[in-house]
Amino acid sequence: MEKRALLFTIPIIGTVSAVLNGFVLTKLWGWFIVPVFKAPELSLVPAIGLGIIVSFFTTSYKENSKPLEEILLTATLVAIFKPALFLLLGWVVHLFM
Repeated sequence: MEKRALLFTIPIIGTVSAVLNGFVLTKLWGWFIVPVFKAPELSLVPAIGLGIIVSFFTTSYKENSKPLEEILLTATLVAIFKPALFLLLGWVVHLFM
């Protein structure tokens, strides 16, 4: 795949990741924060913004000598499976509440 086409996918991966993380955050927030702390529900758009803020302060980047294709594949898999795993784990814990 051409390098420019691969670089075009970076904003798409970032957007998908932000939306999926925001969705999972709304679910986890509703399952754990709302009932325990009587906090208001968190809708999708503020959850996406909150996720972006947290990522801004917690994400670190290191030099990577892997090929760009491999880096983007890893980023895509993390963008999809990390939120899915956290949602699954949160759902299981939520069953015990």
